[in-house]
Amino acid sequence: MDFCVNASKPLNLESEVSPRVSGVEIAREVLFVLSVPLRETRYPEGVTTAEREIIDLLLDGSTPEEVGEQRAASMRTITTQLARIYQKAGVASIRQLAAFTSGVDGPWTE
Repeated sequence: MDFCVNASKPLNLESEVSPRVSGVEIAREVLFVLSVPLRETRYPEGVTTAEREIIDLLLDGSTPEEVGEQRAASMRTITTQLARIYQKAGVASIRQLAAFTSGVDGPWTE
């Protein structure tokens, strides 16, 4: 049985977010799964409940248009709310917002 893990950095098993390897047998083959717990989402200071919901939808992969549909809001409303979220987080794009919420600190460049 071959088992190989490629990593650009060594895993720090002493950290609070430790990976876990588990194996399961399927059709006489062993499948190994590497699970890494995700950190809690870091929201910008002062965001409202509605803004948190928008951030969560964006992080789940929704586009701003889909967020508008899911929240029954116009694109103008979503654009305004996104601008406020970006301002509170000190970012300029969804990509930067995703980095911010995962705990990466700026300065931000595209």
